[in-house]
This record gives sequence, C-alpha cells and structure tokens, in this order.
Amino acid sequence: MDQMQLQLKMQEGTSVSIGFLTNRLQRYLRDHADLREAISYIEDIMKQMCSLGAPEAAPMLGELKAAALGFVAKLEEHSDWEDGEFFPMVNRCFDIPSRPVLMTSLWMLEKEHELTKTFLDGYFELADSCWTGTALLWDVFERAKDQLLHACRLVKEHLELEEGILLPLAEEVVSIEAWEPQ
Repeated sequence: MDQMQLQLKMQEGTSVSIGFLTNRLQRYLRDHADLREAISYIEDIMKQMCSLGAPEAAPMLGELKAAALGFVAKLEEHSDWEDGEFFPMVNRCFDIPSRPVLMTSLWMLEKEHELTKTFLDGYFELADSCWTGTALLWDVFERAKDQLLHACRLVKEHLELEEGILLPLAEEVVSIEAWEPQ
C-alpha cells in the first residue's frame, strides 16, 4: 500500500490519511518559514534605521510599521489555523492529552502568544507617538524598537520550541523527507 494511502488511526476512532497529515505538516513548515522571513525583514529595517540615526531614519518609520503589520497579519492567520485545524488534528493523531509533558509545553507556548501580543501592542502604541510630524523622537523610537524586537525574539524562540515538540511526533508516523515544504 502506498504510504500516502495509509490511514492513521486517531484517538476518537476516526482516521486521517498520511497524505493529509503530510499536507498539513508542509503548510505548518511553510508558515513558519514565512514568519521567519517577516522577522528577518523587520530586523533588517531596524538595523538600517539604527545605523542612520534620528533624522535620516524618519522616512523608514512607515516601512517598519507596514512590515510589522504584515508580520502580525501572518502571525494571526497562522495562529488561527493552528488553533482551529492543525492542533486539534495533532491532538487526535498523537493523543497529546495522554502526554502530560507535551500538554504543559504546549500550554507554555500558548502563554508566549499572549506575551508576544503584549509586546506588539506596546510597539504599535509607541510607534504612533515617536513621530511628531516634523521630527523623530529617538528615545520613543528606541522603546518601540525594543518592544518589536522582544516580540520577534519570542516568536523565533516559539517556532523553534514548537517544532522541537511537534516534528519528532510527526516523524513517528511519516518520514521527514515526505513533508519538507515543497
């Protein structure tokens, strides 16, 4: 029988095809790559702004805010998909509730989502007040930048930790080569 045709028995008596699971894992990894790329872009803009200094960096405020908004949109879309489709499937496929260490780890990752949102909210609040209309308030920009960097760092760490938990589970069922992003 073709590996993609195999059925994975789930906890609730239903099954999912290995092909379906592979497809979802591919999306999961593509989303994570997109988030890492968005973070890298934000970090590059901030480095440029810091190397320029206050007056020269001011025109880049809009680019940074647009990049941050794009990042937030990707993050929210991915999080909604994970919560609504991916994690329920993972919970059923791998019986996560019966693995207390995994339950605790996933709960901690969820708390990181909340902390990331707090830092992003802080960035947007400060970003709106660092431009007076004629000048860039560098000290306010520095605080805004720190909030955004903290959020980006948390998301990068979150992705690594989450993958460290979920990818070994997936490898129990399907070879890693089958679900590398296409």
